[in-house]
Amino acid sequence: MILRLDQGDFNPEYLSLYLSLGVLKQYFESLSIGAIMDSLSSSTLLALSMLVPPVQEQNRIVTFLEGRKESLDTLTAEAQRAIDLLQERRTALISAAVTGQIDVRPASERASA
Repeated sequence: MILRLDQGDFNPEYLSLYLSLGVLKQYFESLSIGAIMDSLSSSTLLALSMLVPPVQEQNRIVTFLEGRKESLDTLTAEAQRAIDLLQERRTALISAAVTGQIDVRPASERASA
């Protein structure tokens, strides 16, 4: 389906963000039959109630959300690097324990040895 919008009324990025809201995804899923929705009819879209702020406000919303997304992407990348490093250290620790490079016996056993 191709949507033709009056460019004076909508920021296409705003519309894309709006249509990707979790609530709308649930709405579309509720209209689907089986695992997929064969089509999204114009009547389904026209039946949607939609908040349409002025275009300048839509632009501010898009800019704000893009900034937040960049921050979240950065935090996600940092978290993934930390996870990778911790997994690497875990593997190294297990390898060192198995090969006898570190003593893993309880302290009470080490003191009597």
